[in-house]
Amino acid sequence: MNWAKHCELCDELKGRDIKLKSLTEALDTQTPTGRALWQMVGVLAELERSLIRERTQAGRAAAITRGVKMGRKPKLSSHQVAHARKLIAEGESPRPVAQLFGVARSTLYATLSREQTRVPTPEQLRKQGEQRNARMPRDSSTPV
Repeated sequence: MNWAKHCELCDELKGRDIKLKSLTEALDTQTPTGRALWQMVGVLAELERSLIRERTQAGRAAAITRGVKMGRKPKLSSHQVAHARKLIAEGESPRPVAQLFGVARSTLYATLSREQTRVPTPEQLRKQGEQRNARMPRDSSTPV
């Protein structure tokens, strides 16, 4: 519970003339000391929550700078994705390709679409090379 909600609850209880008395701690909102203690507990809880958040963010930032990859590990390596793409391009149905790699068909489709922009297939690299060579003018003095 954040501090604002804590104060709101405290005010609501007081407005409805509801007294809170803990059976396990020396906390009794009927007394000024008990109300002060109730508010201090709320402040300390909010402080602890903020500290945990700061530590978590600092830990994540430190891990990222060390090169730790966050999130779930991919089901298929880039080599497996390239192989799957090659099999599908050769006419293989996606279902057996997914079964070959031990993943669901939807996982295969998602991985292929995600990896398409990041890792070009050998076929794509070959085509890019051919397109680049076709655009470059040839020097007539250089033998072919």
